[in-house]
Amino acid sequence: SDANETWGLVVNEALASGTPAAASDSCGCARDLIERYYPELVFPEGDIGKIQKAIERGVDVSEDEILNSGVLDYYSSQATAQSLLNAYA
Repeated sequence: SDANETWGLVVNEALASGTPAAASDSCGCARDLIERYYPELVFPEGDIGKIQKAIERGVDVSEDEILNSGVLDYYSSQATAQSLLNAYA
């Protein structure tokens, strides 16, 4: 992903299914979805060596680890609905 990737829906989808995802620091969701939990999976855009290290690290992250990490809790349907209720109140 580069700076044209405003969010990175494919990252959302990967993490929601327990699949590790690496993303460049230019991808919109990198800070919110990956860096907080797996900073080593975020790499500087275009840095081939760091991309390789991120992919190698991602191979070691299990499905259970991702699904139990809480990485998507803030972005769940329930959290979104609660945020809307809070805003309305």
